[in-house]
Amino acid sequence: MNATAPFKFDLAAYEKDGFTIVPGFLTNEEVAMLRQAATVLEGACGPLVHENPRVRIDKIDGAPRPRKIEPLIDLSPEFKALTQAPKITGIMQSIFNDAPALFEDKLNYKYPRGGAEFALHQDRWYWQNVPARITSVLIYLDEATPENGCLEVYPGFHQKGLFEMDRKTGISEAIFAGTPRQQALGAAGTAIVFDSMTPHLSRENHSNKFRRAIILSYNPKSAGTFYDIGCGLARDAHLKWLSTLPQKLETV
Repeated sequence: MNATAPFKFDLAAYEKDGFTIVPGFLTNEEVAMLRQAATVLEGACGPLVHENPRVRIDKIDGAPRPRKIEPLIDLSPEFKALTQAPKITGIMQSIFNDAPALFEDKLNYKYPRGGAEFALHQDRWYWQNVPARITSVLIYLDEATPENGCLEVYPGFHQKGLFEMDRKTGISEAIFAGTPRQQALGAAGTAIVFDSMTPHLSRENHSNKFRRAIILSYNPKSAGTFYDIGCGLARDAHLKWLSTLPQKLETV
């Protein structure tokens, strides 16, 4: 993965707002390679059924489509290389003042004509048992617009603690009534770096275009390595499930 690129990461804006947009983070060549890897990954993760521990599914035009695949790196050398790219680890180093450790890796697909929304939430709500700061970088593989479900963020609210949240419906948007929400628009290759306390959401994809996005999360390495308590468990559950498929098929 190319270590140099004409992008600028604004650390001051990140600290102030809880996120910052980084245009031109990936080159066109890198985007094309990762789009292909995303297509390959759909087949590599096994049948698109709700029992598959690695996937979440949307039903679109009568067919199952991946909403999310997690984790990625044990199935895709391209995504594994991306998690170690200096352009990403360098940003995390500047935030943590420490070497980063990978915490989570996933790909949200948002298929055309029905890719589901992700309700308003704070990632930290799911990670309260992790004794470390966590920061994520979301990278668009397709142009992100209001019509296809771009990321939307409430700036500055990462400093206001955890909000009450329902696991299914998310945080009530009524809490933020009268507060401007920023749409993180961007061309393919744009990155959004955001804190795990930052409230964010994305709407359903009503367009005829993809809005795929890679999301990689990291914590300071000195705080420990926590990958195996999250993505590692999902990986192991998925591999165990795959090993039972021949037997299941024989008994149908």
